[in-house]
Amino acid sequence: MIKIIKPIFFVMLALTMSACSSEKEAEQPKQGEQTDQTQQTDDSDQGKQTEETDQSDQTEQTTDQSSPVETIKSLYNAALNDDFDTFSQLITDNADAIIDEYEIEIAFDNVKSHLADTGGLASLQFTELKRDELVAEFTEHTDDVFGEDWIMIMEDFQNEYELVHLWVLKKIDGLYYIFGYDEFDKEGFLENY
Repeated sequence: MIKIIKPIFFVMLALTMSACSSEKEAEQPKQGEQTDQTQQTDDSDQGKQTEETDQSDQTEQTTDQSSPVETIKSLYNAALNDDFDTFSQLITDNADAIIDEYEIEIAFDNVKSHLADTGGLASLQFTELKRDELVAEFTEHTDDVFGEDWIMIMEDFQNEYELVHLWVLKKIDGLYYIFGYDEFDKEGFLENY
């Protein structure tokens, strides 16, 4: 019997970006309300903001979303480096459902545990699956849930039960984002297994 994809986590990238920009706006002082002491604090804060921007630029440079596999590896690296912001930004949603930060934290912890259990990122094998490699009903259900423009990556962590992770990604504005993942038995979705 074919298992139905139950995405473990979703988050809306637009809401995350909106929340971040709202926080920055709230932190900036209103024009005309600065005193000498406030100006000194602002100068100090500006130096900190420049430093934070430099650090976030470095994070963006280490986040590779040029291919589906590199996006998944970037997610794992974010978890390994305790970089929750990057982890969150690599995830998006397939519907109007809003998942709270607590659920993202659970996914974050699950990914870290998975890496510890499997021996790290180097021990994982990734394979992009083509539509014709999948059982027809599985493909149809995936289309129903995610639309037809998905990309599926199988992550084989070579355990004794022949379980794998299936990652569903989509390309948005030239970058790949993770829409969901779940654990499956290979015979449940592969056409020629």
